[in-house]
Amino acid sequence: MMADVQIATEAEAPARTLRQRSSPIIQRNIRAVAELAAEQQKAKSMEDRFAMAVSRFAGSMNFVYVHALIFGLWAAASLGLIPGVHHFDKDMVVLNTIATLEAIFLATFVLIAQNRMAANEEIRNHLDVQVSLLAEDETTHILRMVSEIGKKMGIAAADDPEIKQLIRSVEAQEIIDQIEVEIDEAANGTAERQTRG
Repeated sequence: MMADVQIATEAEAPARTLRQRSSPIIQRNIRAVAELAAEQQKAKSMEDRFAMAVSRFAGSMNFVYVHALIFGLWAAASLGLIPGVHHFDKDMVVLNTIATLEAIFLATFVLIAQNRMAANEEIRNHLDVQVSLLAEDETTHILRMVSEIGKKMGIAAADDPEIKQLIRSVEAQEIIDQIEVEIDEAANGTAERQTRG
């Protein structure tokens, strides 16, 4: 019993050491990511969990080995290569039907899993956008302070027009509008070149 406690303590030691070396901010961020993953896992229905498990298994080498074994034995048995087993599927019609049905269900399970992963990815993308906007805002504030310090110290670079442009607050909607305009212009330019060519 005492040995079990010691083994568990030794196993937890590297994790504690890593936590002690990382900053509280990094620990907080890691906890937030872990909590998000746990919430997403809890939100999955039984059907989603089953679809993910099937997709994981179908994407593994064990799936290939199992199918090679089953299909190989089936083919050998139906061709009479296994003594004592009579021909039961000479034209392999039954095997073909089973494989076709399995492919239909596997495709459905994979699509369900991909839809779930896409929904999770969308949540992470929203989180990334929020973090990027926060970082942009913080960087702008830092640049403003550095620029003001530079002006008070009489540094000429503090009046650089490029720095003035960088310290201007940028709204997310402004960037989105500009991206949409650029995409439309690029699409129209491509369409015009195609009609001329």
